[in-house]
Amino acid sequence: MALNLTQDFLIFSAVFIVMNFLLDLFSKKILHIDGTDFLFFAPWLAGTKFGIIEGLTLAAIILVIHSLMHLKIARFILVSFPAQILAVFFGYLFGLEGFWITLVAYYFISTIITWLLGGLGSGYFVFLLTNSITNIVAFFVYQVLT
Repeated sequence: MALNLTQDFLIFSAVFIVMNFLLDLFSKKILHIDGTDFLFFAPWLAGTKFGIIEGLTLAAIILVIHSLMHLKIARFILVSFPAQILAVFFGYLFGLEGFWITLVAYYFISTIITWLLGGLGSGYFVFLLTNSITNIVAFFVYQVLT
């Protein structure tokens, strides 16, 4: 399994990287909340459309950029990589039909990691709410556009 840098994958990745960066800026400067990101959705969708290696590559790129944008919580973001691995793998296995089960599994793994790091609290539950809204809206928009 080698990384397949097709034009479609590069455009797809560039769009989600830019959208994630803009969403990070918006959420930091205007909303003052965390959880509005494409750290689940973009790698999951890349896994469904392009494959595991491509999904993991995109996850790693967004993970680093997102961590740099949110230095205060970067330790939680960086160690969430197992949740992205699961999302990409499930996306590859189950396709678009597996969105809901993958999202639940993603949050389950993320919650365990956050708990192990001592990060469960009101901020984490705000993250769950805003991140759920972001991912569900992204999923429905994707369905409408395709």
